[in-house]
Amino acid sequence: MAAGDFWRENSVYPFVHSVVPAALYFATRRVALALLLMYVWETVEATLALVASRATFGEHAADSLIGDPLVGALGIGALALLDAAYGWAAAVCDATPLATRLLAFAYIAGLSLAFFPLGAERVVRLRPRLVAAYGVAIVLIGALMYAPALRAPHVAAAVAAWLALVAALTLAGAVSRPSSVYVRVAAVNGVAFLAALILFAIEQL
Repeated sequence: MAAGDFWRENSVYPFVHSVVPAALYFATRRVALALLLMYVWETVEATLALVASRATFGEHAADSLIGDPLVGALGIGALALLDAAYGWAAAVCDATPLATRLLAFAYIAGLSLAFFPLGAERVVRLRPRLVAAYGVAIVLIGALMYAPALRAPHVAAAVAAWLALVAALTLAGAVSRPSSVYVRVAAVNGVAFLAALILFAIEQL
């Protein structure tokens, strides 16, 4: 993959690398852990990109070391700021067993692995439908797994914020346009992060 292709990214992977770290943070409520595990996985991907062909992997090192960590960190950061502003982390942890949160993450992360056997070229060709299907699956799985705890207002608000972010990212990733999916996903994450930052600042006044 040429370096210029990084700015013309047209696959499902920017979306995947945004929502999976966000789902990991949502399950663990630990910023440092989510960031660490994200970078460990991206390091593995960067290594695979050096030895695998484009037809089977299709990853540029800039994707693994810059683009994917950026969109993932912004998603984690937006949710962490909202947690800090409204105290959602403690409420979610109190109302939802860790096993349930980790199982929800395992479903979401496991679904993303289904893209790799398709091959990079086929994933690009089917990208709008794959993003739409995966986004809908995350919303349904998230709502189902957290359903027993949604009676608590703080938990319901936290789940709604997370699923709204996933829905916005799905829309950005599934739109059929020649512009970069990476840029669109990064923009949505950036707006979410800035909105969370403003809400956090308001709550601290």
